[in-house]
Amino acid sequence: MKYAQGMIIGRKFSDVDSKGRTVIASTFRHQLEGAEILFMVKKRAEGYPVLELRPDIKIDFEKMTEEDRLRLGCAIPLALDNQGRVRFIEGTLEYLAKNEEIPKRILQTGGGDRIYIWHPADFADWENKHL
Repeated sequence: MKYAQGMIIGRKFSDVDSKGRTVIASTFRHQLEGAEILFMVKKRAEGYPVLELRPDIKIDFEKMTEEDRLRLGCAIPLALDNQGRVRFIEGTLEYLAKNEEIPKRILQTGGGDRIYIWHPADFADWENKHL
């Protein structure tokens, strides 16, 4: 996994521990370190549930749609710990669940200035349809 000009690109699988934590890929952390707060937002990527992790939310209130405002209200503030982990709060990983089973392994994909967190099966399905 490589990055160019500060962009977050590539993909990395990671496990979720019993406390609901996962290590953010070291090649992604360069964009997140130093951010006081990270924001996680539940989104849909062509119908697939994904979690979006961003180092900040730049707000241009004049250009915000009503949907943007509602999404901002659902943003969850997080922080990286000393080992580069984030802890998912209750209800967050359930959003990615398949057949009511919370994933123990997730896929992190780069999105330029953000990280998307997928259930691996959803990403594989999306990838087969689009790439």
